[in-house]
Amino acid sequence: MPFKIIFLKFISIFTIFLFIYNCSGTGKSSLTHLGFSDKPTESTIYFSRPAAFAGSYIRAKILVDDKEAAVLGINEMAKFTVKPGMHVIRILSEDASGALVGKDQATLNVKPNSNYFFIVKFVVTVILSDWTLTETSEEGFRKVSNF
Repeated sequence: MPFKIIFLKFISIFTIFLFIYNCSGTGKSSLTHLGFSDKPTESTIYFSRPAAFAGSYIRAKILVDDKEAAVLGINEMAKFTVKPGMHVIRILSEDASGALVGKDQATLNVKPNSNYFFIVKFVVTVILSDWTLTETSEEGFRKVSNF
């Protein structure tokens, strides 16, 4: 086979791999798989990233107190158990190169045996684009997470 054909096949496979790699994260795709609990026995923070065209190729890396809580692709959600007290939640972008960018964060005062819910979105404007981290209710979380 000529080198050119082999090279083009390699580039095609590599491109498909990068696309698939960037679209998937460590999150779950349904509340059932997430292990959602209405009666918490520990403090839990839930994150959901609904589908959107803008930023769909970028994964959201969520840090709680600078520890990785989840990496979310589109239509994914995750939960992270924390101890009561003050916690800082940050969201960064993770692309195929491993570069991390982003600046949105929230401070949360966690109470014992409570659930907290956040929606993660990538917002694009004319001037810039960045992540937003929005706290919501359980009902709002369920509505957004109904993939």
